[in-house]
Amino acid sequence: MSLELRGVTAGYGVRPVLRRMSLSAAGGELLALLGPSGCGKTTALKAVAGLLPIREGSIHLAGEAVNHVPAEKRGVAMVFQSPLLFPHMTVLDNVAFGPRMQRLPGGEAARRAAAALEMVRMSGFEQRRPRQLSGGQQQRVALARALVTQPRVLLLDEPFSALDENLREEMRSLVRALQRELRLTTVFVTHDQEEAAILAGRVALLIDGGIAQAGPPRELFECPRTAPVARFFGWQAFREDESGIHMIAPAIRAGGEEIELEGAIEETSYRGWAEVCAVRLSNGHRLRIGAAHVSPRGGRAVIRIPRAAIRILPRQ
Repeated sequence: MSLELRGVTAGYGVRPVLRRMSLSAAGGELLALLGPSGCGKTTALKAVAGLLPIREGSIHLAGEAVNHVPAEKRGVAMVFQSPLLFPHMTVLDNVAFGPRMQRLPGGEAARRAAAALEMVRMSGFEQRRPRQLSGGQQQRVALARALVTQPRVLLLDEPFSALDENLREEMRSLVRALQRELRLTTVFVTHDQEEAAILAGRVALLIDGGIAQAGPPRELFECPRTAPVARFFGWQAFREDESGIHMIAPAIRAGGEEIELEGAIEETSYRGWAEVCAVRLSNGHRLRIGAAHVSPRGGRAVIRIPRAAIRILPRQ
């Protein structure tokens, strides 16, 4: 089931959050929607799910516009950052709630709920209440509740951000496996660059209400097209001139021809396996860079950067 947003403008007050945003996901694709807090990621998901009306543009599922289709008839399921389980219901009843709202017979709803719990490896927990589950288990139940409705599109809104790193990795693996097995078109929202790269074959970076760049993770990390995209992925500016903004990649590989920059070391800190220097360049720019690339020279510091780690990018 393909998904496409065409020039969508949406928001909550007078000022829109999304500004003529365009985005597409192919049928069966897992797309990561990446961006800083407040850029409009959740707004985009709510618009797709039908939980927020759009002001301009159109949203298409399998090529058909669904702007005026009610949320319950779109075939879209959404998992939020918080599991939002009904505290007074058992795990089984929480998952069976959707099928029952679809007016399936009680027995069929329970059968589907049990199958969904098995998919997320929660069989045996059917009669527990949400308060008896860990955070990771609650998110598994929330995922089962979304899958049990057999959606055409699955939307995941930073569902693992409250979990510790081990649980997050476990849940990522589960989502990847289920998405491939079900061939379900999935949009996964995150502000975590590593999570986006791990999960998705394609990443769309949302900045200021519009898609700044979309493509395979390696392309966005290593070949940003504009300075705002580069800055989001950790590139640092060290010079600006008529040709554009000269930027250094966050991961500098040694070798090849180098350029030299001069400045003063302001501080040195330990960042786990490496020391990092904060250097104020002679032209006023400030860089944070591995101490291995910094050498003292007559009371000043010289930074040596391979030319292969440098890009000149347009300002916008």
